Amino acid sequence: MDDHVTEQIDSIIEYFEFEEIDEAITEKRYEIGNEFTFGIAHQLRALEELAETNPKELKPYIRRWYIRYKEHSDLENYRESSWDEIWLQFLGSWKKIKHPRGLFLAGISKVAMTEIPEEATEYEDSAIRHTIAILKQLQLSSFPRAFFISNDSLGKLVDRSREWARHMINGLIEQGILEKAKKHTRRMATEYWYVSLKP
Repeated sequence: MDDHVTEQIDSIIEYFEFEEIDEAITEKRYEIGNEFTFGIAHQLRALEELAETNPKELKPYIRRWYIRYKEHSDLENYRESSWDEIWLQFLGSWKKIKHPRGLFLAGISKVAMTEIPEEATEYEDSAIRHTIAILKQLQLSSFPRAFFISNDSLGKLVDRSREWARHMINGLIEQGILEKAKKHTRRMATEYWYVSLKP
């Protein structure tokens, strides 16, 4: 595994958001015993360089991630899991993830760059126009359900910070372009409706 890939893995482990819980962890299509473990598997699986990697090669990295997990395992509704449990859960999660959300979001972002919604045309800022387009494409892909995306993921897609994304989403809610469907909890990311497409 080359240095570039190692750096990417290290970054994912270091900045994994236990408290916020990435949107991928809230995906309920899979019955994973530990949502945190599913989250780290999902983020690593989204790296194109790891597409053909045997997950057993990642054991040293997951062991380091487990040390961070233990620091947060006192969160409400989460019991402390043993290393053996975490490792086996990781292997099971890796196998079940066929379409990593990171790649899905990258595809959504590319489509959004070519299809700017009418609601976005009043804005001159290209990042805001792109943000609105991404949110509309997420709604189209989730219809007839609400969609979810974390502030961190949205910020990265438009090369802005998590805080920037949070402020823009709140502003778009006030503008009437977005509407909250479900509020954020420790186990669930906030879900939204793109108002003009709400069923």
